[in-house]
Amino acid sequence: MKKLIVAAVALFSVPALAKGGKHVSLKGEIIDTVCFLSKGAHGPAHKACAQGCLKAGNPAALLSGGKLYALLAAHGNESAMDAVKAHAGDVVTITGDEIDKDGLRAVFVTAVQ
Repeated sequence: MKKLIVAAVALFSVPALAKGGKHVSLKGEIIDTVCFLSKGAHGPAHKACAQGCLKAGNPAALLSGGKLYALLAAHGNESAMDAVKAHAGDVVTITGDEIDKDGLRAVFVTAVQ
């Protein structure tokens, strides 16, 4: 019974996190936040570094239209971040649920194209 309750909570926690969010498709560059925030580094010349930084565990973000969006994996869809890491430094279209909470913009990633 305990396992059933835990599974139910896990299943329904993603929609609760995204409550109030909207489904979006945003075009922009996948960046590593450490290099971007500390040095302004991004673009094709920074691609190899961004890929290495994301593989090392630095947080990923999308730079789109002058705005920065944290890129997050929804529970149960952690593999979406593999695609994010593979496209570090590339201009892509990210699809997912956008949240703006307490000044932080984020997208729970469902697809990277």
